Amino acid sequence: MPGYEERVRLKRAGLQALPQERYPHLVEMAGPLAGAMAPELYDTFGVDLVLAGIEALAGRR
Repeated sequence: MPGYEERVRLKRAGLQALPQERYPHLVEMAGPLAGAMAPELYDTFGVDLVLAGIEALAGRR
């Protein structure tokens, strides 16, 4: 299992790899989003964010 620094680097790289034209704010905030949170909070925040997105999309249909 990679250490904390490696996980932060991978998370930052993943966010920066998103399509800039579709997700400009996420790409711009990749550094703070990946490095500013404790690993446990980052993981639960990510799950909460995905679920909120699914709920928002489902509400539009």
